[in-house]
Amino acid sequence: IILRNGLVGNRVLSRFDLYLDYFNKDLYLKPNKKFGKAFKYDRSGLILFAHGYELNQFYVRHVVDNSPAFHAGILPGDIIKRIGIWNSKMFTLEKITNKLSGKKGKKIRLTIIRNGQKLKKQFVLRDLI
Repeated sequence: IILRNGLVGNRVLSRFDLYLDYFNKDLYLKPNKKFGKAFKYDRSGLILFAHGYELNQFYVRHVVDNSPAFHAGILPGDIIKRIGIWNSKMFTLEKITNKLSGKKGKKIRLTIIRNGQKLKKQFVLRDLI
């Protein structure tokens, strides 16, 4: 089980215009043009953490059971070095998350480091919900 504390995500808040009434200590949310758009969500089963000086190094914190990443043999603690042909340092956590939220059927190729060994893994995104 993963217990997470976090913020209301940007993907939710970006669908509203926020109005602060300081005098009455109120906050108002008004749906904007993004309100009706479909949500993108992870289709890989990976929960990643960014670390390093520029937060451009990534490791696997958790893998959802029975997910594409789980079946590909990716494990917690694996360090992601490449995504497709690109060095992972060229990505932000948001860009990787967007890639892992891509269309179902999209093939994802990762090069990981596990216990000093370089391994290549691939899986196909699918709906987890």
